[in-house]
Amino acid sequence: MLKKKWSRLIVLSSFFSFFTASAYAAIGCDFSFGTPFATFACGSPFPQTGVYTLTNNTPVAMRINYVQIKQNDAFPASSASITANTCGTSLAAHSSCSVTVTLTTAGPFNRILQIGVNSRQVELDSPVITPTIGCNISSTPSTSFTSLCSLGTTSSFATLAGSTITNTGFTQLNGNLGLSPGTSVTGFPPGVVNGTQFIADTTAATAKNDLTTLFNCLGLQPCTVTIGTVDQAGQTITSTGIGAVNVICSASTININGGALTLSGDPTSVFIFKAGSALNVGSGASIVLAPAIGGVQASNVFWQVGSSAVLGTSSIFKGTIAASQSITMNTGAIMTGRALTQVAAVTFDTNSVVLP
Repeated sequence: MLKKKWSRLIVLSSFFSFFTASAYAAIGCDFSFGTPFATFACGSPFPQTGVYTLTNNTPVAMRINYVQIKQNDAFPASSASITANTCGTSLAAHSSCSVTVTLTTAGPFNRILQIGVNSRQVELDSPVITPTIGCNISSTPSTSFTSLCSLGTTSSFATLAGSTITNTGFTQLNGNLGLSPGTSVTGFPPGVVNGTQFIADTTAATAKNDLTTLFNCLGLQPCTVTIGTVDQAGQTITSTGIGAVNVICSASTININGGALTLSGDPTSVFIFKAGSALNVGSGASIVLAPAIGGVQASNVFWQVGSSAVLGTSSIFKGTIAASQSITMNTGAIMTGRALTQVAAVTFDTNSVVLP
């Protein structure tokens, strides 16, 4: 809509989640963001930079009042900054300038690049994009969790351990098995590995390094919900929005005793649980992903455990466990996810692990 008065202040906003811009280059508007937008590569080291282009579509020079980043998240402001700006205080007719943004660390960013211009036109805003942890996403939220909190080579492992892997009974692992630096794997057979066993070799060592990277990156994500040690059985945790990153924290132990914990959202919603010490899932307990169709995906559920995790008898578990110490799956426990531990052992007893 046009303004009747001249010298109105407009703001052109390019929303970026982890700094992938998504604005419509509005034909006929005084100013527009150019395409393609700046991108930042998944898995690349920091710092990273991206360049945004602004174009004056009018036949006259336009004054630029400010170039700034508006912060809509709890991550440190210093994690993202403008490090170069060729726009100056005025942009000539039918010309372009650039703004360089630098990221210093991974995180669930939700920032807006704003350009304030003296003009007669309306506000040009980009659509809101929901953040994903530490990675680019397009103008349509991604349906998969690919991020700088990357699984790396651990993505193909049903289980990964540091000291030993032991099994009793007919356990099925639908994925690779890895052990490093330990060398003792017992109980396969009768257990079945529908993948490859990597024991104290380069592949296992690389996966262990990637697990450490994943563990540390998950630990950096700021908490959105604090649950303490309250039993989560019978509770429902609902995503805060489409594609939102929900970080649920306990400074000590996360307990799910004998009932169902329901995670509700859409296929792009991410749930990260951070336990300062242990994860205890009681006998018969379950993780339910809702709704059953078009709801939360097990591939987007992560459990960072400061010490050890125990899945009780006949429990049904969803998500990837990244534990510092050990993981024990008691008799009949079923997992859609991964059992990954840095230092100690993973123990199975007639279980099923299916990669998400």
